[in-house]
Amino acid sequence: MSFSSIFRCLLCNIPKNESRGEKVPVSTEQYEIEGKNPGDSTDFQESIDSTSQFTSPDESNITTEENIAELPIQKSNRALIVAAKGAYSFADLPFPILSHEHEVVISNRATGLNPIDYKSVDYNFCLPEFPWITGREMAGVVEMVGAGVRDVKVGDHVWTSTYYRDRRAGCFQQYITVPAHTVLPLPPSTNFTSAASLGVAGLTAAMTLWHWLDVPFPPPSANPPPPANPEKQEQEQEQEFLLVWGGGTVTGQYALQLAAISHLRVIAITSSHTAPLARSLGAIVIERDNKSNTQIISEIKEIAGDNITRAIDLVGPKTASACLQVLSRERECRFAPLAMMGNEEVVARNVQVVTVEMKRFVLDEANRMYALELNRLVGEGRVQVPGIETVHGGLENVVLGLDRLKKGEMGGRKMVVVF
Repeated sequence: MSFSSIFRCLLCNIPKNESRGEKVPVSTEQYEIEGKNPGDSTDFQESIDSTSQFTSPDESNITTEENIAELPIQKSNRALIVAAKGAYSFADLPFPILSHEHEVVISNRATGLNPIDYKSVDYNFCLPEFPWITGREMAGVVEMVGAGVRDVKVGDHVWTSTYYRDRRAGCFQQYITVPAHTVLPLPPSTNFTSAASLGVAGLTAAMTLWHWLDVPFPPPSANPPPPANPEKQEQEQEQEFLLVWGGGTVTGQYALQLAAISHLRVIAITSSHTAPLARSLGAIVIERDNKSNTQIISEIKEIAGDNITRAIDLVGPKTASACLQVLSRERECRFAPLAMMGNEEVVARNVQVVTVEMKRFVLDEANRMYALELNRLVGEGRVQVPGIETVHGGLENVVLGLDRLKKGEMGGRKMVVVF
């Protein structure tokens, strides 16, 4: 059985000469990016926010020159493009053209940065052709809507999660064009900066739990679960657990909160630096500092016994292997290796390894319900957005923000570029 372990363009299964619309003029302002060996990353405790789950391309919703209507250019659209392998450049593009009546154009106010943004350029994957525009999540103001759009209107403050295979949807530009069903209003009490963290980390955690791991939506009430009955202590010991390896990451923080309000028992593996944060979000925490995976596995089993039935790995192949070792041997289990898993892993018959493909949010309108539920929980204050580290200056400083993100040590904070 093959899992998501292919890294470069094989991950996207895209021929490099594939056309995706208008040609983009390339300026001479370039930022060279030092390449790295993808294999090196498996030795570090990195986040799912670092790897791509946009596999098995679906051609049905790809924008082509044939289905774009010709409309007059209204405004210039400044963009940071991947001009060639390992190089960024700036370009002034035409204002976006809608390809159908159910699209929305959003004026960028804040864009969330994710390791996938620099890794796709460093390692040359998920780039259908050159030049291209990357960036997967943003928040802003609705600039234009198609004739068939009903849920949003011009002037609304919104956020969205995008699909890398449409250059118009790349978030490193002033105007982003996306399907209307992927556009959500900013939850109450949030602003552009905080909402820019919802499109990748928040939505990935939500869909992983609710869609792929079959965790039910949390109850509408924020009331805590009833206190444990001492007479049912034995039954309590048999309660199922969710394991989140990488609980201090931005995606992990969302996952811990969503699991906790669904009254799941959660074990989080974190660094000592993010351990207090994970505990505050409702998890039983095991600190990984200066420990082997064998030691961590032993601690997990001491806490949960044979009762871990769901697991999320946000780190890499080595920790994915460790997760498989602690899953229940008797119960039906589901495992989401969000940060890649080796092909050689032996998976027990009672374990279903799920493939999380976040492109499904864009390609299947029915998945809007997960974003709406996430919006509701954030708006009610039951789910908090992570701490934000901002980079001001918009497109001109995206590369600076990516460089800071690449250095690591974010301590569970989300990097957002403010326009």
